[in-house]
Amino acid sequence: MSGADTPPEHASRGASAAPPCLAAPLRACRAHPGQTAVHGEDSSRGTRRARLRPSGVRRVPLGHLRFAMESIRPEAQQYVVERNVDGVPFDRDTRSIVYERSKGTDGEDPFSSELELERPGIGGVLPGAEVDREIAAVRGVPERRTVISPPYHRVHRTPRELVRFLDHMREPSGGEPVGFKLCVGSRRGLLAVCKAMLEEDITPDFIVVDGAEGGTGAAPLEFADAVGLPLTEGLTTVHRALVGAGLRDRIRIGASGRVATGSDIVKRPIQGADHTNSARAMMFALGCIPAQRCHTNTCPVGVASQDRGRSHALDVKDKARRVQRFQEATVKSALQIMAAMGVDDPSGLKPGMLLHRVWPNAVRSHAELYAPLEPGRLLSAASIPAAWAGDWNTAHPDRFTLS
Repeated sequence: MSGADTPPEHASRGASAAPPCLAAPLRACRAHPGQTAVHGEDSSRGTRRARLRPSGVRRVPLGHLRFAMESIRPEAQQYVVERNVDGVPFDRDTRSIVYERSKGTDGEDPFSSELELERPGIGGVLPGAEVDREIAAVRGVPERRTVISPPYHRVHRTPRELVRFLDHMREPSGGEPVGFKLCVGSRRGLLAVCKAMLEEDITPDFIVVDGAEGGTGAAPLEFADAVGLPLTEGLTTVHRALVGAGLRDRIRIGASGRVATGSDIVKRPIQGADHTNSARAMMFALGCIPAQRCHTNTCPVGVASQDRGRSHALDVKDKARRVQRFQEATVKSALQIMAAMGVDDPSGLKPGMLLHRVWPNAVRSHAELYAPLEPGRLLSAASIPAAWAGDWNTAHPDRFTLS
């Protein structure tokens, strides 16, 4: 291009004078009739360039928009992009605890009043706002009064008292199965219950094992995230303990905790369950969204609310059919997976069929990771596996703890 054809903005830096409009960067000036030029520094070339647009049309430079978005990026990241457990160094769940407790609003959470009591564990809470006339009549409690369930049962405090209470409940149950549910925290405590069953010759009809990943409205975040074993470890521990104590054939085991798909149903019998339970998945089929407002009586979809205006949004007839379809489709999926494994009955599912990736290039079967115990092996001091000896020898039927 000849010098005569060179536009003013591309003129040599050696020119004696710059065009008047270049004297004030980022200011609009008249370049040609009907057009406006906006000038700015082009950092990639070290030259000044003009962008032309129709006269009278105001436009924010893209660079400015970028700076504006940068200024709100932390907020957008926290409130729009990241999940509750993704934040670094503190996730949103943890920050929420700090915010709520600093404002004194933590007392409105469903577990709050239990935090003020000096006893272990956390019980369930039914907020008074949800105790309407119907709920009060069913529960036999005063209307609009918060109902607090204790973190332990008032009738029993030791493993022996627990199994005796189970036996006591058989008569009023009218022949219905009697059992208990737990999230395993201590293998020694579980073995203490096994010893109590052996000494009293009393066993429950079933034990439901809940995983730490299971949902609850009766525990604070710290308990839900950090207390108890995940379902795989907890279920396997209960199954092996009952086998080793010679009690497995007298007790059925249920598995609960994020059971939502056909694969969930298939893998839990491999780990020792006789059946699986599902709660939150059924609630999702009802239309539940994880709004985490269950304890406020303001569930946005009416699933967990006694407020008539909100619960009216729940079409029981339609949602009941949805739950039925979900359950049927999930069981069908489980049967298809079993068929692909060459199994036509849950009893044919074996520990060697479930594989765990333990390293990027290493896979182990469930049987390899959790060596099975032979029936009754814990009952003889000479045959107790070394890995179980410490917990079995210190477990006592009259206490859950060491002392």
